[in-house]
Amino acid sequence: MNLTRDSLSSSKISIWTVTSNRYILFRHSEYDDVNNVLLRLLTLNSAADEMTQSLYAQYVLNVCEIIAENRWYEWLSKSKNSSMTTAANIIESSSVLQKLSYYFHLSSLQSDTDSDRTNVSYSIVSTFSEWRFFHHELPESWRQVTLADAKSSYQSFLKFNLILALQTCDESCRIINYKESTQIAHLCSQKEADWWYLNSMSRYNKNSASILDDLFNTILLRVDLHIAFNNLKFVFVLKSFSLRFSQLVTHLMKASSKLKHLYHNRLLQSMRFSIELLFARFAWTILFFLESFLINKKRRRLLLMKNNMNFSNNDFVSWEKCAQFSRTRSLSSKKRKTDAQALNDSDESYSMSEEEESSSRKRRVTVLACVTRKVLGKEVLGHLGGVGQYYRWW
Repeated sequence: MNLTRDSLSSSKISIWTVTSNRYILFRHSEYDDVNNVLLRLLTLNSAADEMTQSLYAQYVLNVCEIIAENRWYEWLSKSKNSSMTTAANIIESSSVLQKLSYYFHLSSLQSDTDSDRTNVSYSIVSTFSEWRFFHHELPESWRQVTLADAKSSYQSFLKFNLILALQTCDESCRIINYKESTQIAHLCSQKEADWWYLNSMSRYNKNSASILDDLFNTILLRVDLHIAFNNLKFVFVLKSFSLRFSQLVTHLMKASSKLKHLYHNRLLQSMRFSIELLFARFAWTILFFLESFLINKKRRRLLLMKNNMNFSNNDFVSWEKCAQFSRTRSLSSKKRKTDAQALNDSDESYSMSEEEESSSRKRRVTVLACVTRKVLGKEVLGHLGGVGQYYRWW
């Protein structure tokens, strides 16, 4: 009886063969076409037609609205002319985008006008640190998401060990349901702690503490997918599967034949984290893709916080300053340099340095000693060989 399986030769995985990648351009409607490309987004084959590469319009609208600082209910068009509001020109949010480029328009607001002229170029957010989270103002489709409740048994672990609490609640990787080789992945990274506290994001935590190491700001991912997540390879977004129903799926941001075949548009395992923190992660990922727009040697109108460079919302920023924002953003993402660094990154992984592990072990021993003395008594502990022996058994 043959108990072996064939080796994985290239012929066995021909479905992962690299194919040509196609991108759709999304343009700022108030700049010249020579230098108005806001975003260049990867398209992938739709499930219905493997020959058609497209993007879901509602997903793109959410992306552009984030860049415009959460101005929902704006619109995409095939034409740069915003006065052409015909059905043939305006893109329905439920449609599929297949053209080479589209324009993103904002409705006119008082803040979008100068004293001398109207239709001035609308402002955009340049980096995640400049993006404000508008509480209770998520896009309508995101507000309708229902997530699973955390298991009640998590509470006994959470105070001392986040990974045990996550393994109790999630049990497995939230993408592929594997239980082995999982890591803690933060939705809002600890490297964005300043943004977290400035925007009061702890209100979405499961517990009352304001820390980022909270059950609702973390999920379990397999190690390789955790690295890809931090390398901006994919995001979790909402996509419609019926007229009234949307679900969370994995959406590829960067070309990868393997990831596309295995994970693109896959429904996620049941989720119990904060939908607000997931949306913040979505924004964090998207804003990295503005780099080409910022370094295009063209002055841009940016939305900047009052404590940064003292610019107002109506000021145009020189292209040199725009490029500085891009460089600053690149420096703030050092953990995405290599896969090895991502694996060893103590921010997104639950692995610790030897010193931290020793300190953590001592704290756990102390806690267990207190608990076991109270529950078992000194006499029973003596039979177990002391607290150290009990801890190793535990």
